[in-house]
Amino acid sequence: MASSASSSKPSTPALPEEALPVNRHAPTPLEQQRLQLAKLLKDPTKDVHIPKPPKEKTLRAPRE
Repeated sequence: MASSASSSKPSTPALPEEALPVNRHAPTPLEQQRLQLAKLLKDPTKDVHIPKPPKEKTLRAPRE
Protein backbone atom coordinates (compact mmCIF):
# COMPACT_ATOMS: atom_id res chain seq x y z
CA MET A 1 0.00 0.00 0.00
CA ALA A 2 2.89 2.37 0.69
CA SER A 3 4.25 1.81 -2.81
CA SER A 4 0.95 2.84 -4.42
CA ALA A 5 0.86 6.02 -2.31
CA SER A 6 4.36 7.04 -3.40
CA SER A 7 3.61 6.36 -7.07
CA SER A 8 0.60 8.71 -7.02
CA LYS A 9 2.72 11.44 -5.42
CA PRO A 10 3.45 14.33 -7.82
CA SER A 11 7.00 14.70 -9.05
CA THR A 12 9.25 16.46 -6.57
CA PRO A 13 11.65 19.27 -7.54
CA ALA A 14 15.36 18.57 -7.92
CA LEU A 15 16.20 20.73 -4.89
CA PRO A 16 15.72 19.35 -1.37
CA GLU A 17 12.78 20.76 0.59
CA GLU A 18 15.00 22.79 2.94
CA ALA A 19 16.56 24.52 -0.09
CA LEU A 20 13.18 25.65 -1.46
CA PRO A 21 11.97 29.11 -0.47
CA VAL A 22 9.34 29.26 2.25
CA ASN A 23 7.60 32.24 0.64
CA ARG A 24 7.90 32.40 -3.15
CA HIS A 25 6.93 36.08 -3.15
CA ALA A 26 9.76 37.17 -0.84
CA PRO A 27 12.81 34.96 -1.53
CA THR A 28 16.10 35.72 0.13
CA PRO A 29 19.03 36.73 -2.10
CA LEU A 30 20.49 33.24 -1.63
CA GLU A 31 17.24 31.63 -2.79
CA GLN A 32 17.03 34.00 -5.77
CA GLN A 33 20.55 33.10 -6.86
CA ARG A 34 19.92 29.38 -6.32
CA LEU A 35 16.77 29.48 -8.46
CA GLN A 36 18.50 31.49 -11.22
CA LEU A 37 21.41 29.06 -11.30
CA ALA A 38 19.09 26.05 -11.37
CA LYS A 39 17.16 27.61 -14.25
CA LEU A 40 20.39 28.40 -16.11
CA LEU A 41 21.76 24.86 -15.74
CA LYS A 42 18.42 23.16 -16.48
CA ASP A 43 19.22 22.81 -20.21
CA PRO A 44 22.98 23.26 -20.88
CA THR A 45 22.52 22.95 -24.66
CA LYS A 46 20.26 26.01 -24.80
CA ASP A 47 21.85 29.35 -25.74
CA VAL A 48 22.01 31.96 -22.99
CA HIS A 49 21.33 35.62 -23.72
CA ILE A 50 24.06 37.81 -22.23
CA PRO A 51 23.11 41.48 -22.60
CA LYS A 52 25.63 43.95 -23.98
CA PRO A 53 27.10 46.43 -21.52
CA PRO A 54 25.56 49.91 -21.49
CA LYS A 55 27.03 52.50 -23.82
CA GLU A 56 29.50 55.03 -22.48
CA LYS A 57 27.80 58.30 -21.68
CA THR A 58 29.42 61.44 -22.99
CA LEU A 59 29.03 64.80 -21.34
CA ARG A 60 28.61 67.92 -23.40
CA ALA A 61 31.31 70.56 -23.24
CA PRO A 62 30.93 73.11 -20.44
CA ARG A 63 29.58 76.54 -21.25
CA GLU A 64 32.04 79.38 -21.56
